[in-house]
Amino acid sequence: MRFCATMRRPASSNRVLICPVKLRRVASGLIIVEKYSGVVPCSIDDLLDLPGVGKETAKCIMGEIYNIPTIVIDTRMVRIMKLLGLTRSNDPKKIASDIMGAFEKKVWLKLSHLINDHGRAICAERAPDCKACVINKLCPSSYV
Repeated sequence: MRFCATMRRPASSNRVLICPVKLRRVASGLIIVEKYSGVVPCSIDDLLDLPGVGKETAKCIMGEIYNIPTIVIDTRMVRIMKLLGLTRSNDPKKIASDIMGAFEKKVWLKLSHLINDHGRAICAERAPDCKACVINKLCPSSYV
């Protein structure tokens, strides 16, 4: 299970209300309710203090809830960015820097989600489906 929260912002308030969904640990939800009055924290340090929340999850939360431009570097992002020739590095910081230089800030988080989903559904590590890939013409690694 992954940390995931749905949120809604009541029209009469700036306060973010959360409804925990499949929290890795119930403790994270309790901490948010008790320590942060039900508002998901917006600092990476506060998010990392929550049980079950790692750096990439914290960055994703910051981007999704608070619209802070961020790149989420996971194994699929590393693999696909290398396949596309957009980076040669194995270092997540360098890869993030390469991606930030190649794409506009406003698409960073969406790109992270799209690449992750693409790596799961089409460009699987062991059996990439290059024929079904919508970017196979751009990919130097495509066998199509």
